[in-house]
Amino acid sequence: MLASERRHVSAGQGWVLWLGLLLLLFSAAAVRLEFRLPRLDTEITALLPSADDSSPATVVLERLAESGANTLFLMMEGPQTGQTRQALASLVPELERAGLTLVAPGSEQHLALGTALFPYRFGLLTDEARARLKQDNPQLWIRPLLRALATPGTTPAAGLISQDPLLLFPEFLSSLAGDQGNWHPGNLALERRLGQQQVLLSQWRVGTSAFDMGLQQRVFDQLSRFEEAHPQISLSRAGVLFHAAEAARSARQEMTLLGSASLLMVILLSWLAFRRLMPLGWLLLVVGSSMTVGVAACLLLLGELHAITLVFGTTLVGVAVDYTLHLSCHGAGNSRRAAALLRRPMALALISSCLAYLVMLLLPFPGLKQMAVFSVAGLCWAFVTVQWMPAMGFHSPGVAPGLAPAARTLALTARRLTGSTLFWAPFLALVLAGLSRLGVDDDIRHLQHSAPELLTQQERLQSLLPQPDQSRMLLVEAATAEEVLQAEEALRVGLDGLVASGALKGYRRASDSLPSLAQQRSDRQLLARRYQSPELESMMLEMGFAPGLLSSLSQTIQQAPLLTPELWLSQAALAPLQMQWLGQGEHGWRTVILLEGVADIDSLRAIAAGSGVRYLDRVEDLSQFMAHYRQALSVVMGLILLAALLLVSRSYGLKSAIRILAPPTLSALMVLALWGLLGTPLNLFHMLGLLLMFGIALDQSLFLATSGPTELGRCALAIGLSVVSTVVAFGMLGLSQTPALAAFGQSLSLGLMTALVLSTMALTNDEKDR
Repeated sequence: MLASERRHVSAGQGWVLWLGLLLLLFSAAAVRLEFRLPRLDTEITALLPSADDSSPATVVLERLAESGANTLFLMMEGPQTGQTRQALASLVPELERAGLTLVAPGSEQHLALGTALFPYRFGLLTDEARARLKQDNPQLWIRPLLRALATPGTTPAAGLISQDPLLLFPEFLSSLAGDQGNWHPGNLALERRLGQQQVLLSQWRVGTSAFDMGLQQRVFDQLSRFEEAHPQISLSRAGVLFHAAEAARSARQEMTLLGSASLLMVILLSWLAFRRLMPLGWLLLVVGSSMTVGVAACLLLLGELHAITLVFGTTLVGVAVDYTLHLSCHGAGNSRRAAALLRRPMALALISSCLAYLVMLLLPFPGLKQMAVFSVAGLCWAFVTVQWMPAMGFHSPGVAPGLAPAARTLALTARRLTGSTLFWAPFLALVLAGLSRLGVDDDIRHLQHSAPELLTQQERLQSLLPQPDQSRMLLVEAATAEEVLQAEEALRVGLDGLVASGALKGYRRASDSLPSLAQQRSDRQLLARRYQSPELESMMLEMGFAPGLLSSLSQTIQQAPLLTPELWLSQAALAPLQMQWLGQGEHGWRTVILLEGVADIDSLRAIAAGSGVRYLDRVEDLSQFMAHYRQALSVVMGLILLAALLLVSRSYGLKSAIRILAPPTLSALMVLALWGLLGTPLNLFHMLGLLLMFGIALDQSLFLATSGPTELGRCALAIGLSVVSTVVAFGMLGLSQTPALAAFGQSLSLGLMTALVLSTMALTNDEKDR
């Protein structure tokens, strides 16, 4: 706002106008949210780039995520079977009251699956059953029947035997269960023995959302009480709910720690600098309102807020105080005149900082977009508030005696240092040596963090109940639905070879439950021939089966329906098996083969080299995506440097612009060199930290370049106080358990410490000699 407007505004009116604008922003955010409380998102995947929604890998991942996000597993291991079962039985009502629903073991699901597929049973054979029937040995054909009759308690129902005397259909259903065949269903959970331990695996559905913090707390409370009451039972957990709860806990802890550390440092520094409490109030007003506006801007423009955005936003404390400190340290005497004198360099500093943040909006990372909106809105509000503070009754407090001269002496000493050849020779040698060793790491797996205990439990459960790798798969494409199923079946030999060699633990195809029509017809013909075998007929009569049963079934086969994709997709009981069917796309019909335990990627790529088959690796794709944007960000930083050079040159001339821009540029190069010397590979978030550092360091150079000889001490003091508080904030961020935030904070804080010394290059020769 203009100074001429402020001269006609009293302090009371200034407060009313300021609070009115703040209330207006919050009202707009409330309307945007329809007056509902926003949910604090804790998904770390929000930091990852948005994928192409139409890509096959994305479609499958969304389906897997939709089915798995609200599912969790609890595995109990105890020495006594009865005791472990009783413990689980006591836990069930407690967790159901907390908001979970127990999913019954596979008996009901198995029955529904069998009911849906039974009419098509004659064309549904396992590879093992097909191999037995192809041999001219009736003893092999009846092996499942003999095994069932000889096993106590497993005698098949008479109705099933009369329609499937070789028990081929139960064998087919068991094959669809995969490795669950190592488990047997109990009343409440799947059960198995592991050495001397009884293991129970229960599956649960979340009633609301896995990200419901109230639900998370209730579940954790119940499980904690259970572990205290049953110390002899080991409890392992797996599911999105547990990782979401851990992420939320970590975010709350870091937000409290980082924010508290930043605020305490601001309070300590301002007390040492001004020896009064009033400046602290203004500092807290600017910081608190800036963060509040950042939250409101995210909710207003994006409609959501991520927990990591709040953690990142706490570092705004160290940046927002910069403007307040410069106004407080200015020696103009009149606060309105001081604000007017600072408006131009402050505006240039704001623009340069916002340019750095706005680049984050160009990247397809939802989490980074939130951080950018939060920071730009907060900094703009800090600028407006500081410029409006004189109209609200602010008066420059004056700094403690001796601090400004000491800061001036340090600034001039640093300027003489940066003007010496003895400084630049080792500096440049260090930069060149470090840059020559700098490596990169764009693997997104190195940016994720989960509690080690949770990962250990999840890995153990995965080893006992293997699940497909949700990031690696084979895409199969063909002109028709029949051809795509035949193409899947043709891959069986190659995939089985990889399993046999240990390059792959297993795989799941859509054609496992939906064979091609050609395969169904072939299997039906094979089965009909075996039913017509005199040797088999004789053996069945000896076992007490009715005469003519097999010949009657051979006639039934001819009339039985075939399982088509349309019929297969219409069965709700088959929904878990239908996720791999992508249907008709732009280039034909598509399915994906899910892979388990990939150990040799090159062998998979060799299999995928055939026509119509592609190997998809979501992790690799995202890593390449991040590498692309890391490289693009390097170009963007160059463009920002050019834009800043043009902008500053227009105001101060080319020579001064070079002096102003040299410190942030050289500081960025030094940080890159340090990462190279330390052996720390560069990633996208290191680059984002350097981008923001460039904007803040440019602020320092601008303020120093525009300070007159009489104001140099106060300006240097304000910059020193601001840098210390900012480095503390971002240095704490560098200790974050989230690797992306840690990389960001470390690059930024190291760069700012370097820039604090190099920024004195912006001083003119006249100022240097004083």
